[in-house]
Amino acid sequence: MLVRERSDAGIDRVEHVRHVMRQVRRLSRMMHSRTKPLGVDATIAQLSVLRTLEEFGPMRASDLARETGLTASSITGQLDRLEAEGYVERRRSREDRREVTVHLTPPALSMLREAHERIEAEVAQLFSNLSDEELETIESIIAKLIG
Repeated sequence: MLVRERSDAGIDRVEHVRHVMRQVRRLSRMMHSRTKPLGVDATIAQLSVLRTLEEFGPMRASDLARETGLTASSITGQLDRLEAEGYVERRRSREDRREVTVHLTPPALSMLREAHERIEAEVAQLFSNLSDEELETIESIIAKLIG
């Protein structure tokens, strides 16, 4: 729970954190809007899920949540949307019907291959006005936040 306190500038800390979170959401929406015209109709979280599956292969949703840093409920919602778009399939194990693994579909593999370089170029463009020091600061802050 955030304790309401004033920073040196007199800004309510809770409100400051809320502002930062709004900015993070704006950045995520902006990235989605910039990559959608490139043929990538997926959010940053969905791309993270797809890239993780591409890198590690089929896995259980709980393992996928752990690898991507998403919560169990969030990964379920992301997988529901990706499945509806035809990018992933959930398959039951033949040995243990309780176990379900998530697999990329051929359309997802095709989209990832085609969009990978374009997405990287767009991200590089987005961060091009930041110095190496600023990028290192952002990386350090994110690492500190996620532990």
